[in-house]
Amino acid sequence: MHATTLFRFELTSPLTVPQIRLLKDATGMLIGDIGNPYKDMPGSGYIKGKGREGKSANVILERKPGQEGSWILQSSTHHADKVDQETVAAMVGRLRELLPLIATEWEEVDLDTLYPRFQADHLIPRLTGDLGYRPPVARRIAERLAQASPRLKRAFWTWWIDGELDPSFAVEGYTLDHLIERDKHHRPMAAFSLLAQLESDPDQVRRLIERGHDAAIPRPGATRIPVMPLSKENAEDRALLSTTAQPHAQRGAAPTARALSDNPLTGNTGAVRRWAFVYDNDDDFGGGFVSGEFLLRSDGVLWRRMGGSRTAAGGTTYHYGPWRVDGRWKDGVDATACAAWLRGRRYGLYEPGPIGVSEREAGPFPGVPAPATPAAP
Repeated sequence: MHATTLFRFELTSPLTVPQIRLLKDATGMLIGDIGNPYKDMPGSGYIKGKGREGKSANVILERKPGQEGSWILQSSTHHADKVDQETVAAMVGRLRELLPLIATEWEEVDLDTLYPRFQADHLIPRLTGDLGYRPPVARRIAERLAQASPRLKRAFWTWWIDGELDPSFAVEGYTLDHLIERDKHHRPMAAFSLLAQLESDPDQVRRLIERGHDAAIPRPGATRIPVMPLSKENAEDRALLSTTAQPHAQRGAAPTARALSDNPLTGNTGAVRRWAFVYDNDDDFGGGFVSGEFLLRSDGVLWRRMGGSRTAAGGTTYHYGPWRVDGRWKDGVDATACAAWLRGRRYGLYEPGPIGVSEREAGPFPGVPAPATPAAP
């Protein structure tokens, strides 16, 4: 169960003996060792609950790291619904009157900014609209995030509102950096959903991540490669989670068969078959369509790249990331067998679009592209 912050003040003050006495009277805290820089939390106390079912809330005074004479004064509880809110409000009122007298600077922090209090219903319209999630999947993801820890909600909200992503943010040793492969435009939303699951059920989700993921169910009647929006807000919402995501502790480990290339047809090799694909991520990995291309080379190596098309201002442009070796295919140069294997892993295969193997971008081509042609067996 995550704690709920009831109030938070940040102040700058020398906290002299007379000032400490006034602060004790206002909060009931025990305060000592103010002059000891190694004591991070020199003050603590509690707000007593009301009645038999009432629960208490703690009140603490802690140092701001690396800022001499700067303090955080806050109260939190694991039982917000059973705390005596009148007592909390009374203490907040006393502090608002006291802090101008004992602090050279002070601020009452807006908790909605520091600890976002969004509900699942606040996220669903954008998830089902701009980000293209199906309603059941959108609700499941939104509910996970609404119940996440304050630190995870804060990191998510920063990305959701401002588009700023902290790739080093981690839960259970897994960082956003490892759950999102930036050069493949992997989906931040799915990564945040996984981190929320890691908080609630770390053992099961860790096994899910470490064994990899490659299961999806194409929607009936899917006959067209979906347009991939390329705005700053949505550019990373285009691809499935990596099948090789590793914990932060293994960041320096040698990669496994993941060579990158802008042109996989080098030397004496040629293309046996090339397909465009559509892939529907499993719900546990955030759901939603992604697209890209496969290329089976004449030496039996299968390559894959992520990307798609965007239509705007009457024209369509194709954008793709680098080609990567897909080391899962090990059965040679038989294109029919390879296509059957890919379909068995639930990829929808189509004829490729008007972009060269070595091109990252092509177009704009006039108009809206025709529906993609399903690849021959």
